Amino acid sequence: MRFTPPVQTFYALKQAIGELKQEGVKERYERYAKSWETLVNGITRLGLTYIVPDTCHSKIITAIVEPDCARYDFQEMHDYFYSNDIMIYPGKLAGLKTFRIANIGDITYKDIETFLGLLEHYLSSIGFAGRKVEKDETGDKK
Repeated sequence: MRFTPPVQTFYALKQAIGELKQEGVKERYERYAKSWETLVNGITRLGLTYIVPDTCHSKIITAIVEPDCARYDFQEMHDYFYSNDIMIYPGKLAGLKTFRIANIGDITYKDIETFLGLLEHYLSSIGFAGRKVEKDETGDKK
């Protein structure tokens, strides 16, 4: 290295590699996939949609289209989740109103179920009545 090495980055990498070895690559991907399936089934049930089709999704982070509701406010929703120990992220897609949910790290499908319960409560509190989304035989949204 030409300059002072980022020692904390090396420690974080060492820890992450150790955790991955302990869980296993296949097992970690299966955990991410189950969390993602729980998430997309839940948001679909609540009448929300997501951007990336199932067949192309990485199952790591999901961009969800914001509810079409006059009382919806991202910052209010963010603060509601934050006060319940859940972090959500604003969308990063130009021209599209989305928010993002990650299911990487030490997150399980049970955590996603907790998120979905809180999301259902929030959507109900703002009077959101989303339309149910149907999927075709490949699992993609119609």
